[in-house]
Amino acid sequence: MNRREFLKLIGSAGLGVIVSQTPLGRIIPVVKAKESSLPLEDERFITTSCLLCPASCGIEARIRNGILLSVRGNKLHPVSRGGVCAKGLLSPHFLYHPDRIKSPLKRKGKRGSLDFVEIKLEDVLEEISGKIKNILEKGEGKKIYFINGRPYGLMDKLIEKFMKFINSDSLIKEDIFYSIKRIIKEIHGKPLIPVFDIKNSNYVLSIGSDLFDGSYNPVGFGKIFSYFRQGREGKRGIFVHVEPRYSVTSSKADRWVKIKPNSYYEFLLGVHYVIIKEKLYDEEFVNEFVEGFNDFKSFIENNVHIQDIERRTGISGGYIYLIAREFVQNKPSVCIPGFHLISDEKYFETLYLAYVLNVITGNIEKDGGVKFPYELPYKKIGGVFEEEHDFKNTLELDNKEIPEILFLYHSNPVYKNGNRKKIREFLNRTGLIISFSPFFDETSLYADYIIPDHTFLEKWQDAPVPVVSEEIACSIVKPVVKPLFNTVHTGDFIINLAKKIDERGEKEFPYRDFKEFIFEGLKGFYEAETGSIFESEFESKQLKIMEESGFWFPSYKNLDEFYDKLIQTGGWFDPAYTKGEWRRILKNKKFTLKKKYHKKPRGKDESLYLYVYKPLTISYGTDSIFPYSHEIIGFHVNIMYDSFCEISEELARKLGLKDAEIIEIESEFGKIKTRIKIVEKGDENIISFPLSLGHTEFGRFTKNIGENPLKVLKSVENLSIIKIKIRRI
Repeated sequence: MNRREFLKLIGSAGLGVIVSQTPLGRIIPVVKAKESSLPLEDERFITTSCLLCPASCGIEARIRNGILLSVRGNKLHPVSRGGVCAKGLLSPHFLYHPDRIKSPLKRKGKRGSLDFVEIKLEDVLEEISGKIKNILEKGEGKKIYFINGRPYGLMDKLIEKFMKFINSDSLIKEDIFYSIKRIIKEIHGKPLIPVFDIKNSNYVLSIGSDLFDGSYNPVGFGKIFSYFRQGREGKRGIFVHVEPRYSVTSSKADRWVKIKPNSYYEFLLGVHYVIIKEKLYDEEFVNEFVEGFNDFKSFIENNVHIQDIERRTGISGGYIYLIAREFVQNKPSVCIPGFHLISDEKYFETLYLAYVLNVITGNIEKDGGVKFPYELPYKKIGGVFEEEHDFKNTLELDNKEIPEILFLYHSNPVYKNGNRKKIREFLNRTGLIISFSPFFDETSLYADYIIPDHTFLEKWQDAPVPVVSEEIACSIVKPVVKPLFNTVHTGDFIINLAKKIDERGEKEFPYRDFKEFIFEGLKGFYEAETGSIFESEFESKQLKIMEESGFWFPSYKNLDEFYDKLIQTGGWFDPAYTKGEWRRILKNKKFTLKKKYHKKPRGKDESLYLYVYKPLTISYGTDSIFPYSHEIIGFHVNIMYDSFCEISEELARKLGLKDAEIIEIESEFGKIKTRIKIVEKGDENIISFPLSLGHTEFGRFTKNIGENPLKVLKSVENLSIIKIKIRRI
């Protein structure tokens, strides 16, 4: 089996097609031992959703005598349709992990140590509310900060409501869609989240987008990709992927376009050059909807020369001409930029050019192009920020104002920030730190209080599904077992904390718990008189046809029945979509092209770059806590429980390196050591390194395994490429 064949095989795990059951006995032998002795008649399946990544895939938990044995996919889920990725199957390992924090803790020793003592929840609420009262009495609410690492759904709205309640706008949202929303806002005037309609497209041009590896919905992308390739009689979509590394996504492409690192921007300039020179843009659409096109056209004509693009990208001018023409001649087509990791120093300019390619070719609001799904119809929550509020995406360490209080929800800035010395100094100067982490991670060690959150298998929550087509969906997360320990739902804690601060709390937060808050918000789905609880694929198609024809027939008679069916099936969705609602997606009726993104192409660059990527199995947050994740992350290069870097055969020959040698990778920001693995394909100017290893905390299966590549990157959110030097150890 060659590497391409192997990548196709493991990629199918990302598609939720080929997955293997993981033996629970590997880390929870007590559960494995009990399983064989439990009577089969006590077995049942409970519908819920997985929260190990943003995809929120539907799952069914297999329960016997109150013990979670395994999970499988929920076939009614409109996006995952029964698919579960490799890490989703590891959900029981998360619940029964031996290193979970079991009760609220208060710091006893100095920050950075594991010196904590248990504390009663009532005492925590009393002490923290007292400190907040003192700050509010001084009129310094803005000195209370909150970092939300999961800014989605009603939990996000509850946190917003709490921050407004204490008169603070110091809310930081670590939103995976931050960068693409920023670019869309520049062009549309509104910070919308686009969906790239792969399913109905004839030609997909991917610019470093990790669709089938560490993306926000690998199972969903896998499902629609199979339809794109084989689901339409007489049609087979063409998939072209541009990336310097031969990745899982590269292996799925009809054509993998190997590009020099740090040159996506120039490649897109070349594509635009061909389209403008040969007048392949949609003139009618541009004239009606695009403002600033003439300036953009002049910029391209006066500053872009195909020979310069060839030198920078390593791609021939003829090949760029071919791709540009194919993109226009095979409409509907769509260009998808990678916006999860920044793999070009001109990152926002690259995102801009990729999206503008869709605009000037008229592939907006068309099947197979770019669409803008409706917002989920939650019941309006009072006391939250305006929709146009511009939240920061990362903690600004150079900010002279130091927080009096810092809340951390599913956020680990000490690990994520390359400049660890600076972030530690910042935390040490912060007045009070409260973490909701269910594990001791690098940042919770600096907390004064740790109030461990339930796992998603023990709590109620809503989970908006990041869409991969125009249909919108919201999964329901519900407890499949009782909480194993004295952990606390973060939503419950926030509601109770607000009530403790002053008498306004009872009025602003009139909820017994977060579950009540959720169902109040979900009432909006019932009142919207559209969409449905999760249905089979056949019924979903019928619902789409009926709704788009002006008919709606609910499968429930009243609100209580709606709630019951919502819980039973796993969520709510609406497949109907009306194209061309320009007032909804454009603030000023025009797409506005901005001169500030029109930068001249850079010259030839033969530097060696570190290229950081997200592998599927450890791509988000807590994924690396699973032993099995470490066993499969480097399976293609025969590495387990350690970091490694991939280099091409060509680069290995050039540098005189042999497989499995240890090297030191150095940038201007730091150094790391790792083992090299020689791979058949890839650009000779990159060393590829997987993200999410190198934790100094996070449980016994994660601590001190491998290196954290963020140590050598710029301290910029999501930057994933940098010039380096290497030497043998």
